[in-house]
Amino acid sequence: MLQFFSLLTVGLLVCIDQLIKVIIKLWLEPLQNVPLIPNVLHLIYVENTGAAFGVFKGSAVIMGILSSIIFIGGIYLIVSKKLDTSFSHNKFDIGLSYTTVVLILSGGLGNFIDRIFRHYVIDFIAPVFIHFPVFNFADCLITAGLVLFIIWMIRFWMEGKEQEKKQAEKQDG
Repeated sequence: MLQFFSLLTVGLLVCIDQLIKVIIKLWLEPLQNVPLIPNVLHLIYVENTGAAFGVFKGSAVIMGILSSIIFIGGIYLIVSKKLDTSFSHNKFDIGLSYTTVVLILSGGLGNFIDRIFRHYVIDFIAPVFIHFPVFNFADCLITAGLVLFIIWMIRFWMEGKEQEKKQAEKQDG
């Protein structure tokens, strides 16, 4: 059931991402720049031929290969139920692992669809109060997924350290 819900969520998030990009293309492309909060946050239309935040510009083939690997790996992790047993020891960790994969997979797939059909990714969120690249909803999903992945790995590492400590105490006592 968790696998079905995860795949359904991926599909929903990808649809939301693509809908946002269609709206942005139709509405924002002619305007180019719309201040939401002047000097803080603008919507700026950008056609990005690179990866998240504009890195690897013009590397469509490399980005396509990387996106394909992430897509196949993410689907495999969800469908194979590896996330239930390989890294997780309780329901919280299982939920965290699925959420991590769903977010990264959704964002990656949303941008991959752009690369395939448009040959560029539509970016539009611009924090203008700092010097920071323009990004999109899919990039936010990927970033949130990576942050959760780091939290998940720290929890996993800390659990391992706790178990090592308990083992050492058992051997000493």
